[in-house]
Formats: sequence, C-alpha cells, structure tokens
Amino acid sequence: MNETVCSYEYYEWFDTHGCTLGVSDRLLRNVQRTTGLFTSSYLTKLFAAGFLALSCRGTRSVRSERITRRQILLAAAAGLLLFFFGDPLRHLPPQ
Repeated sequence: MNETVCSYEYYEWFDTHGCTLGVSDRLLRNVQRTTGLFTSSYLTKLFAAGFLALSCRGTRSVRSERITRRQILLAAAAGLLLFFFGDPLRHLPPQ
C-alpha cells in the first residue's frame, strides 16, 4: 500500500486495530493511484471543504435568527484558518 495513504490521518492506527476492510483498502489505493488525493493534507482538505460548500449550497437558511453577515464571515474565517493551518497542532508533543 502507498505509504502516504497508510500514514494519512491516522489510517495506520485503524489498520493496526483491525478497523479496516479490504474493500476500503482497495478503494483508497485506487483513489490515491488515479487522483493523488492523499498526497498532501492540504489537497485533501481543499476537496473536503469543496464538498462541504456544495452541501451547504443546497440547504435553506433560517431567517428568524439574528445572525449578521459579519458574524458569519468571522466564524468562517476562524474555521478555515484552523481547518487549513491546524496541521502543526497535531504534531505537538502530548503533555
């Protein structure tokens, strides 16, 4: 198996504890081979954010709440910063 897929996002832990299926292993290998999706965590996160944006596009908003555009933009900016630049936080030593 490609080392990138095996080490990406704790997949190795799940594999070690027997929480994977042969079907999912083959699927991940094929996705990696054809798209290179798991080559970089930022590329994977970009695809995930894109799918999230597509799913949010199809939902209806609630008009009765008093949420301003500024609050939405601040929350989105903070979330995107943590989502895309939070990788170094995962590599901090445990305390």
